[in-house]
Amino acid sequence: MKNKLLLFIAFLLSSFSVMAQIETLPGKLVLADGQEIEGKIAYYYDNPLIINVYDAANNKKTFEPRDIKEIYLANGQRFVSKVFTTPYETGSRIFQVVVASDKLSLYKREAADLEFYVVKNDEIIRLENNEITFKDTNGKKYKKLDYKYIGTLTTVMQDRADLTDKIQETKFTEKGLAAIVTAYSNGAISYYFASEVETETKPYWLAYAHFTNHASLYRDKTTGPSHGYQIGAQYYFSVKSRNSIRFGLDFSNYDMTELHKDQFGTQRVNVLHSVKSLSLKYQYDFVQSEKIKVYLTAHLLEIGYYTRDYKNDESEDVEKIAMIPRLSPGMGFDVKLHDKISGFFELNHMFQFHALPKNFSVGAKYTFLK
Repeated sequence: MKNKLLLFIAFLLSSFSVMAQIETLPGKLVLADGQEIEGKIAYYYDNPLIINVYDAANNKKTFEPRDIKEIYLANGQRFVSKVFTTPYETGSRIFQVVVASDKLSLYKREAADLEFYVVKNDEIIRLENNEITFKDTNGKKYKKLDYKYIGTLTTVMQDRADLTDKIQETKFTEKGLAAIVTAYSNGAISYYFASEVETETKPYWLAYAHFTNHASLYRDKTTGPSHGYQIGAQYYFSVKSRNSIRFGLDFSNYDMTELHKDQFGTQRVNVLHSVKSLSLKYQYDFVQSEKIKVYLTAHLLEIGYYTRDYKNDESEDVEKIAMIPRLSPGMGFDVKLHDKISGFFELNHMFQFHALPKNFSVGAKYTFLK
């Protein structure tokens, strides 16, 4: 149980606080040759080499970052395609513009982590704030941030000695970086986009229903047909969030075999476990694209009414109401079937290796996001 809890905690901590930049909105695409295309634009950082545009008849055109100059979305967001060089590759990338100015601009990319860049004289420079580990004299390990972005900003803004103190106080946030870039440009900016706009931070709900095949109940295998049905609601913390919570009302039966001792010895007894419960799950989407999501789930707990019906045995049936921590991980695959409808398949209780892949669910979801 201890190892299971440690694995679960590691899984949970690794998935929080990660956001994904997802845009499926009306807008305008400006191609590298100057041609303009209007329609519904879809771009996902989990598939960074593809930009899709849909016209009024839902016909799709696909482009790569190298084909594009700029993207303008109806909500005011602006993106640019720029050639960027890393120690590993050189290629075109899509950046969101936060602040645009002739002197200095601020871009961002929301990939696995939020990345910020400043642009001066057409040179794109990444701002970093890395976590580093060091030891004290007693050998104890500590973690701290290196604040590398402070040095980068100091170098980029070396012609503005009056901003030295302000640079040192700048926080590694979009708001903080936008403020110092705006100050360097003396307020002479041509574009600014505040990330706190409603379309980005607005939470939303989904309704779902699924059928479940049960190959185990906790650590014990089922021995007969064991199925369940669940209906529920799923809450995403924002339009861009990869994190969500699921609240489900579950009705399940488990056909089991147990060993019972009596005056004649040990006998195998068939037992039907029935569960009516309210379950709580956490979901983290580690892959998001226009049509597909791949995600991890964590079944946190359930509160329910449990009964045991002993067949062909004189043992008394058992009824109880209980809250049971589950701490059980799973994995799922979601495919968009319609604008608001998707189908999904999940593997459940993945620590119960003896029951894989027979612990599974299949169902559908409906989103209320407008």
